[in-house]
Amino acid sequence: MRLRDGKREFNPDHEQSVDKALRFLIGAVVIYVVGLVVGALVGFAMQTSIGGGPTNPAAQVQVDLVVAVVGGVFNLIFVILIALALEGFIERLMTQKGRAARNLFIGLSLLASFASMGLAVASASSFPVKMLALANDR
Repeated sequence: MRLRDGKREFNPDHEQSVDKALRFLIGAVVIYVVGLVVGALVGFAMQTSIGGGPTNPAAQVQVDLVVAVVGGVFNLIFVILIALALEGFIERLMTQKGRAARNLFIGLSLLASFASMGLAVASASSFPVKMLALANDR
């Protein structure tokens, strides 16, 4: 495997760092797949509990918000693991100044994930309100 050959070109510390990064990467892939399955199951279960399609806008708001939050939580875990994996792949190749900035890298990754989750929750909560307003105009 070429990755194994590449990590051996440097030093044992780098090899250990790459091994750790691979574990984070595998964990991230598992979390991503589990998040998709859990999100689909939660969405299906909640849609079934309200009787199918969006007949009740208030109930649909609840479904959308729960699905957005569940997906957001899995996304946060995924982002943390991916950030740790990416950082681990190059950790021993960076200068000391670069290694000191890794908390900033992980923090910015999490900030982007929180922003994504916030937008998903905002859109899930505002869309049904607009649907209700349109329904009342008829």
